[in-house]
Amino acid sequence: MDANEAREEIRLIRDMVEKTRVRTLEKSHLFFFWGIWIILAVLGMYTLVLLKKTDWIGLNWVVFTALGWIYTIVYAVKSVKEAPAETYAQSSAKHLSIGCGIAFLLIGLVFPFVGLYSYAVIPPLIAAVAFVSLSVALRSSFAFTSSHA
Repeated sequence: MDANEAREEIRLIRDMVEKTRVRTLEKSHLFFFWGIWIILAVLGMYTLVLLKKTDWIGLNWVVFTALGWIYTIVYAVKSVKEAPAETYAQSSAKHLSIGCGIAFLLIGLVFPFVGLYSYAVIPPLIAAVAFVSLSVALRSSFAFTSSHA
């Protein structure tokens, strides 16, 4: 391998990293959407507690979760139609997001409903899954920005 081939390969890798960084930033609004959406769901839950309508808390979470998933799926379908070929990093991030979403659904709704554990266990388990998702996202974001320094 001569110097020109090495430079060309480095240029191709940098182009791929830059394209992935831009695409990741374009989709970052979903993190904000879900953060705000969860805050609204928590406020809805506390409102129901204040109104002493605790029987409706489960429905509150089911409705917020279902509407959030519908929005995310519609956005994803629209994005797939507009997006060029997917990189390995994008594919990995997509599968991590899907996995975390399924984990949130199971931890927050399904497992407590079938009696696997009490509802008091939900917050630390959700926090653990969110930590994994967020730490991977932040780590990849810092890797993209530091590679162009």
